[in-house]
Amino acid sequence: MPNNSSTEFVTFYDGTAIINGKPYRFGQSGISYKRHYAARTASVNIAAIIKVPFTKDIHPNDLCVINGEKYVIELVQPVRAGTPPHTVLTLTEYRVNR
Repeated sequence: MPNNSSTEFVTFYDGTAIINGKPYRFGQSGISYKRHYAARTASVNIAAIIKVPFTKDIHPNDLCVINGEKYVIELVQPVRAGTPPHTVLTLTEYRVNR
């Protein structure tokens, strides 16, 4: 019987994000069409999706800084069954009058 589960090995080599004053290595993830259009329907403009090592210390509305650019964490999705376990963060552009 074929194994239909696709196990993706996640790496964190794309850069460093500063979240709540703490550095996290991250890997970038593509924005799927499904996620893009769901966000547009909700009037949310996704700037990026990144994966960091698994943590419970990051929450929605936390500020994330990457290369001097500020983002707001819109969605936090823990993936404990990933290889390795990681947390997916959906980022939106930071606006002063949010």
